[in-house]
Amino acid sequence: MEKCNKGYKKVDGKCVKNSGSYKNGKNKINLNALWIIISIAGIIGILSVFIYGGNAGWFRSLAVVENTDLISYLNTPEGEDSYSCSLSLSPTSIYVGDRTTGTIVDGKNSLCQVFAYDGIKWAKVYEGYTDANGVLIDTRNINIIGNFMFRAICDQNNNNRVDLDDCLTNQQEINVLPRPETPPVDEGYGLGDIVGGGSHSGIISGTSDSWQFDLSNVSVGGSCYLGARISTQWDYANDKCSGIQGAEGLIWSFSDSSGLVYENREISPQSNNVELCPLNWDGVNDWELKIEKLINLPDCQMSYAWDVEIFVCECD
Repeated sequence: MEKCNKGYKKVDGKCVKNSGSYKNGKNKINLNALWIIISIAGIIGILSVFIYGGNAGWFRSLAVVENTDLISYLNTPEGEDSYSCSLSLSPTSIYVGDRTTGTIVDGKNSLCQVFAYDGIKWAKVYEGYTDANGVLIDTRNINIIGNFMFRAICDQNNNNRVDLDDCLTNQQEINVLPRPETPPVDEGYGLGDIVGGGSHSGIISGTSDSWQFDLSNVSVGGSCYLGARISTQWDYANDKCSGIQGAEGLIWSFSDSSGLVYENREISPQSNNVELCPLNWDGVNDWELKIEKLINLPDCQMSYAWDVEIFVCECD
């Protein structure tokens, strides 16, 4: 009897191509079903990327921790002994979409990874390096409502990665509240309207100076938010700034009602423009612009000028 080629079988005396399956001993796999499973798994994977990648701020690089040893390490209870590395968040209670400032203290130029726990799972949410003074400061928003416990692990053995032999910081909790609805206000304010601000110029001979912006008469209703356009410039006012003792420059910083939202360290005279939107106005705490000398040399004088426009920057 004539045999059929590989992949075909005899049916009613004719060679007919086998159906989409593979037989190996007692195990039989339906290839069509397998393709459907692979496709579904791919779709789920893509959705996961969008779910996790869509978050911003402190959760910008959200990745769920699967390593059980790492999870156990992160769950280590806090002891009475002080930690050689530390983590703090300020403020620790914010409205969703607002910012909080994280500060990590460890050795200089150390890699630190930040993790957050939502009551169910740990996730890696951020990483960065401490500066030459062993400090890492970053201000970011949180766009997820809930109670979270933050903890960081810093590269103690200087192998440029984080493992279970590295320094585990203290726990730091934060409460992210739903944003309250704002009742209708002054209908005179619209998108782009300037509602406050100011300008100033002078010479800073001390260590720092600051200016507050009172917004007690400003109310933006519905889903509109305030922002700020900030223009700054400075130069040396005399020839006593030699640079011998280090960078003789300025730090510009700006805070809204929830805390620090902008900082720029400038080691040489320059001009800068920045637009911040949206910012938080809680109806109580004034906004603030501050300048500070990098090094306190009384004889080194610096001239400066700034202009701030507070405006309705965004409406949903």
